[in-house]
Amino acid sequence: MTRGFRDGDLHVNTPPPRPQQQLPDEVSARTLLDKLNNQVDNMRANMRTLETSMLTEFRQLSEYVTAKLDEGTTEPLLDDDPRDTAIRALETARMDIISKTLAPAAKVVVDLLKHTEDGLKQDLSDLTPQQAQQQTRDMYEYFEQQLQDLLRVLGFADVKAKPGDAFDRKLHKTVRRVETSDASLNDTIHSVLAPGFGHPGAQNTAIPAQVAVYRYVASASESPQTDK
Repeated sequence: MTRGFRDGDLHVNTPPPRPQQQLPDEVSARTLLDKLNNQVDNMRANMRTLETSMLTEFRQLSEYVTAKLDEGTTEPLLDDDPRDTAIRALETARMDIISKTLAPAAKVVVDLLKHTEDGLKQDLSDLTPQQAQQQTRDMYEYFEQQLQDLLRVLGFADVKAKPGDAFDRKLHKTVRRVETSDASLNDTIHSVLAPGFGHPGAQNTAIPAQVAVYRYVASASESPQTDK
C-alpha cells in the first residue's frame, strides 16, 4: 500500500484484486460435471429422434394394415412380406378369440340340435294322448331352459319384471293396458307376457320385457286392452 496526493487530498493506492484460483480437485469435478451434462443432453436428443422414428414407422404400419384389411381391398397378401405375415397373424388371432368366445353358446345350440334330431326319429304312434301331451310339454320345457341358458352364455341377464313392480321404460315394453279403479296400481305391472334380457351395466336394455300395465281410470273394471 502506498500513499499519494490527489487534488490536495491524501489517498490510498489499493492494488487490483487477484483472480480467484480454483483448486485442482475443484477443476476436475467441474470438468466431469460438464461432460456428464453434455452426455445427458445427447442422450435426450437421441431419445427424441428414436421416438419420432418409431412413431413414424408405427403410423406407416398402421396405415398399411388398415388398407390391407379394408373390405374393398383386392390386393392379395404376399408370403414374403413381413407386414402381410403380421396381418395374417392378427386375423388368425381375431378368429381364435371369436371362436373361443362363442364356443359355450355353440355348445348349447349343438345340444338343442341333437335333442331335436332325437325327437324327430322317435316313433310316437304307440304313445297315448296323455303320454304324447306330456312328452310335448317336456320338450318345450327343455327348449325353454336351453334357450335361457344360451342367452346367459352370451352375457345376457334377466330383466327384473314381475307383477306389482313399477313400470320402467328402460326395462319394460307395454303391450297391453289394464284399466283399474285402484289409483295405487297405476303404472305398475299387471302381468309379464314375455321375459326381457339385457347386458349388465349397459345403458339400454337389449330385449325389454313385454308386460301388461295398469292404468288408473275412475270406476273402471279390470279388463285387458291392447296398447296402441
